[in-house]
Amino acid sequence: MKTPGDLLQALGIAETLGAKRPLAVCLDFDGTVTTRDAVLATLDRYGAPEWKLWEARWRRGEMSSRDCMRRQFETVRASLEEVVQTVTEIEIRPGFREFIAWCEKRDVPVIILSDGLDLCIRAILDGAGLSRLPVVANHGEIEGRRFRTSFPYHNEACTQCGTCKCSFVEALRARAEHLVYVGDGHSDRCASAKADTLFARDDLARMCKAKGYRYLPFTDFYGLRADIQDLLSRLEAHPHPPRP
Repeated sequence: MKTPGDLLQALGIAETLGAKRPLAVCLDFDGTVTTRDAVLATLDRYGAPEWKLWEARWRRGEMSSRDCMRRQFETVRASLEEVVQTVTEIEIRPGFREFIAWCEKRDVPVIILSDGLDLCIRAILDGAGLSRLPVVANHGEIEGRRFRTSFPYHNEACTQCGTCKCSFVEALRARAEHLVYVGDGHSDRCASAKADTLFARDDLARMCKAKGYRYLPFTDFYGLRADIQDLLSRLEAHPHPPRP
């Protein structure tokens, strides 16, 4: 894996951020932006039943998400059109479009960091009229009716994730005075610990509560916009000293 700074440059995210910003937002996608996981929806409809066995092994920590996803999607038989139709039926959480519009108006960068698949994410964002959002995720493509996965943003030192969210969060922190992370699940655990402010729901919130980690609850993007608006106002009124 190239350095995260190089990757931000290659993806055009560095240009999106430009000069150092007071605030930047990293969003997980499946289960955070959406109400249902697009990977699981695809596997449910087009995968062989054994995909659930691989899922259970990953959740028990017995295999990496790369190996899990690769084996799961080797069982998928579907056309590109079928997969796009399936994932675009998934709803995005209330207020997401309005949240993005507010962030763009306030010059707050928003970046999608996902351990899901870019093919699914892009289909959903395109349908919502938000194809302009930068996305860091695992790569998926379909040849005939066979699904192929690859992991351009993995970290060889990490045995868990397909996309090394931690590396990107660290790179983004160098370009923002305050970094907000919003997530819901297993793949968000490491990256969320590096955020200045964490919004969590579902499995991630339960993990934070069990371990005594600080987080703010996340329900929908209307509430998130209000919380981040308040945070931004406080940062502008009382800037934090530089991080150590």
